[in-house]
Amino acid sequence: MREMTRPPIELSIERSWREVAAIDDAYSRGESDAAGWHQRIAALLVPAYLAGADPRAQSGYTGTAEEREQARSLVADAIPRGGTFLDIGCASGLLMESVRAWCAQRGASVEPYGLEIAPELPALARSRLSGWADRIFDGNGAVWIPPAPFDFVRTGHDYVPPDRRSALMEELTRRVRPRGRAQ
Repeated sequence: MREMTRPPIELSIERSWREVAAIDDAYSRGESDAAGWHQRIAALLVPAYLAGADPRAQSGYTGTAEEREQARSLVADAIPRGGTFLDIGCASGLLMESVRAWCAQRGASVEPYGLEIAPELPALARSRLSGWADRIFDGNGAVWIPPAPFDFVRTGHDYVPPDRRSALMEELTRRVRPRGRAQ
């Protein structure tokens, strides 16, 4: 019965796997191109993220703050030194903030940037992080040309249609500086 007491945002995000599978299937059958795939994914996720009551929910995470830190701090663990950090799929910008803080705890200065495909989400991040508004971009990470290469780039493989995931990672490796890392 735990499910009945959970907020609607949690139910919406956690149950979306069925809808995502349907979107993937339609794409694989040729009923949708990549742009259509992105539009359908955004139509599914953006309302759920915007309905969130706090930055954690607005970034799509439905667990506790402690669970989120345990799961997401691994991103900062993969950053061995200071530098620029691009979060592709930044949503509310919470990971940008968190990575900066987690790296600072161990003496690494990280300058975060964000990229988001659905325009409502970078607008949310810019409103939350007004001092970083010029670092938060609208665009599709698979084709977006950054203003400069980054030291570290993080994205989700599930941010593109299944058959484009390898190409996304190959493209991101071209957007990092020498000795940089795309993950």
